[in-house]
Amino acid sequence: MHVKTVIFDIQRNSFLDGPGIRTTVFLKGCCFRCKWCHNPESFEPFPQTVTLPNGIKKTYGKEMTPQEVFDIVKQDKPFYDESGGGVTLSGGEPAIFFDFVREFFYLCSLNSIHTAIETNGFPPWKNYEAFLDYTDLFLFDYKVSDPEAHKYWTLVDLNPVLENLKRLVEINKKIILRCPVIPGVNDNDNHLSSIVELSKTYRLPVQIMPFHSTARDKWKALGLVYQFENLPSMTEEDVKKIIKRLKTLGINDSYLIYC
Repeated sequence: MHVKTVIFDIQRNSFLDGPGIRTTVFLKGCCFRCKWCHNPESFEPFPQTVTLPNGIKKTYGKEMTPQEVFDIVKQDKPFYDESGGGVTLSGGEPAIFFDFVREFFYLCSLNSIHTAIETNGFPPWKNYEAFLDYTDLFLFDYKVSDPEAHKYWTLVDLNPVLENLKRLVEINKKIILRCPVIPGVNDNDNHLSSIVELSKTYRLPVQIMPFHSTARDKWKALGLVYQFENLPSMTEEDVKKIIKRLKTLGINDSYLIYC
């Protein structure tokens, strides 16, 4: 089977999306509509051509097969091997496209390339079952802990996210809890306490993903209303304050991943 999906970016030499030197592949299409999203071009599962504020036309997305993507990422295998790195699928939400993920990760596994997937945890469990055997690491996004607030900010329910996280823990998959911090949305003690509780309960490492404002022009080009037009990117000092608060709330420092 040679399924295709739409890829909107392939970033080589990445250090943020899992261990070591990595190549991050971004799949287009998402079941969330996070109002702060850094990649709004990932919302729709088809190519889109827009005009950026500087007048330049840009097309987001190109249909590719797993083999075509693998032919690109395999070029950096020496760097993966030397650094303990590998390949990460991001998005968008890769688990929507489970046939693509399974075939692509199978190619990686045949070539001893470490695989990671960033996921919001919402797709049906059967989607994850399709590629579990070929996935070494789950970068599991945990965005908002209050169910009503989660529905407001992402437009989807929280329960499936928590249930899929629990299932991944129960089958002993390696997981990093990735927590975007958006000032005024989820930088409060209630949410930070829930991050600490999940880390303690499931013994999960936590990676804080600070808000940055670089998506502003993309939202505008796509004709979307950006609710955080005037919110500046978080600074290093802002992140340090969040980390300090997590420690005060009881997280074990050894479970924090620093970028």
